Amino acid sequence: IIPSVAYNLAVPLLFALTVTAAYSLVYNLTEGLRRLGPVVPSQGPPPDLQDHGPPSPGLQLAVETQTNSFKLARGPIAAGLMAALFVSVVGNLDGIAQIVQGGWNNLFHGDAFPSLTYLSDFWRSSRMIPATEAVSPSGLTFWLPDNPSGTSDIGHHITEFPYFSFLFADLHAHMIAIPFTLLALGLAFTVLLGLRDGRAGWLLPAALALAVALGALWAINSWDYPTYLLIAVALIGIGVYLRQGTPSARAGILLWMVPGVVVLSLLAYLPFHMNYDPFPTGLVASKWQTPLLNYLGIHGVFLFLIATFLVYQARTQLKDMLASFIRKPTSAHAGTAVEQFVPLTMNGVRRVPWVTLGGVVVLSLFVYMAVAGYWTVTFLAIVLCFGVWALRQALSGGGARAAYSAFPLVLVGLALLIGIGVEFIRVEGDIGRMNTLFKYYLDAWVLFALAAAYATWHLGTRGFFNLRLVSPARGMWLGIVAILLVSSLIYPVLSTRNRLADRFDTNNFTLDGADYMQRSVHRDRISKDVIEMAWDYDAIRWMQDTIEGSPVILEGHNAQYTWSSRIADYTGLPTVLGWPWHQIQQRMKYNYAVFDRSRDVEEMYSTTDLERATELLKLYDVRYVVVGQLERSYYPSSGLDKFDEMVRGGLAEIAYKNQGIKIYRGTWYN
Repeated sequence: IIPSVAYNLAVPLLFALTVTAAYSLVYNLTEGLRRLGPVVPSQGPPPDLQDHGPPSPGLQLAVETQTNSFKLARGPIAAGLMAALFVSVVGNLDGIAQIVQGGWNNLFHGDAFPSLTYLSDFWRSSRMIPATEAVSPSGLTFWLPDNPSGTSDIGHHITEFPYFSFLFADLHAHMIAIPFTLLALGLAFTVLLGLRDGRAGWLLPAALALAVALGALWAINSWDYPTYLLIAVALIGIGVYLRQGTPSARAGILLWMVPGVVVLSLLAYLPFHMNYDPFPTGLVASKWQTPLLNYLGIHGVFLFLIATFLVYQARTQLKDMLASFIRKPTSAHAGTAVEQFVPLTMNGVRRVPWVTLGGVVVLSLFVYMAVAGYWTVTFLAIVLCFGVWALRQALSGGGARAAYSAFPLVLVGLALLIGIGVEFIRVEGDIGRMNTLFKYYLDAWVLFALAAAYATWHLGTRGFFNLRLVSPARGMWLGIVAILLVSSLIYPVLSTRNRLADRFDTNNFTLDGADYMQRSVHRDRISKDVIEMAWDYDAIRWMQDTIEGSPVILEGHNAQYTWSSRIADYTGLPTVLGWPWHQIQQRMKYNYAVFDRSRDVEEMYSTTDLERATELLKLYDVRYVVVGQLERSYYPSSGLDKFDEMVRGGLAEIAYKNQGIKIYRGTWYN
């Protein structure tokens, strides 16, 4: 019973680790800022708190709340809980889209509106980006490869989010890695703070721990390694920048620490890298785009909170910039708006500052991307500019507060760069850009979620959620936040029950993932036979209790989503051929190996030639052969009878049998 219980405990454990790690990370971030003391923003309160007359009682309360909010012990706790909710529980906005569509169809098309309990299509929510045709290359999209013969490829996309993956409870690499990515973020944040504080004796063990955590990501889910390595490098760079000391000393720390972390992350898992044979990959241009509305449907909750935070951080500069363009000169020397941005030099010659020049270049790129049809890229690039602006502001202040404030901005920046990057490049050999988008959008979800929790806390400390002062603008903003948050909870509330009822026995709650087999049957969609799972259940229990080591087993194989590989699935023992589709799909050049094994499994069960059967059994190092109802429904009885003949000839022995299954132990090794 231990393997099945351990398997079923693994998913709740990973979920619990994700929840607690997300909570801990944002709690410590916000609590660290709280302990640095209250800060009254130099730029003033939010617009609807500004008043040129005597303060009203409500206004006075808002300002007091703003000033003293760091003293609220529950603030960081609320921020941590929000992070746990955002990372681990909330869904995308497909749930509200399904409800609206159902209501629309009922109102205008006469379709029956399903009850809310059975409304949610839990599969659809992982397909927020529809199957899209490849972009046709043009003069503006010169980087795109030509479509051969004028055809257009179709890109199919997967956009899972953590709760979706946890609910499906498959121990896929992307799900296993989530708590480890949070561990890597926590250690990188710790290194950032330690570098800034100048604890020289502490740096080596901290860097070692970070390297081990990063290296684990390559072994668990290699897609995550570059993402979190980039974050670690960025945070190390910021920590060195904020550190006290001479430029040469700081440069020296940077030069040993970054390469050291990279090398140690590889050396810590050297046996894995020496024995790992990855499928050859590279980077190629992506021919597909994410429609902006679909992107907002996935990350809209987080982006709304983050964008509000970024705009609020830059509000004074935005006001000054806008005013400089619209106000008239007050004197002959005041100058026009252009003259203010292009000042005179000592020789009377106007020289364009690099900031102004950079702004013109960036604006030109925005226009270019928009004209080329890359609206999602344009939107994300605009938000990224605000993020860079906010990061520059945070670092300009220096001190410990700068280190804390920079951390969430780095997360936002990389999440935005991920969204931009997958519009242009994908991993070579991918199915369209399915896995590229799937894996990296999941990374972006975690980064956005953490940053959005921090942004929500920060806005709360500035009085944004003070219900005693609700202006029309603030009321609208609060209404949008409430709608988005409620909409993001539709999936976990409605889809959880539907998902469980789809494949699981919800009448019997147990940690034993094989328990249902004792009272269930399987109607095979290939052979149409009815298979009593109880006999397989007893055989699986016997194998779990009796067999030592990892001997290879032979069991029946057929198409996907059948009862094939049930013994290997529930015992963990290797089989000749298990789930073949991922190998066929993602390693197309080597799919012949899967088909060769499929033919050999067929022949081992079907042939009546004892010599040929023994040859194949030895080839695959098979020690146990399973013959149950499944095998009898797939293969001819004449071929299955040979195993009893092997027993009579001394080539095998019956290790286990019950009313529905026999397990033969081979003695052909002798």
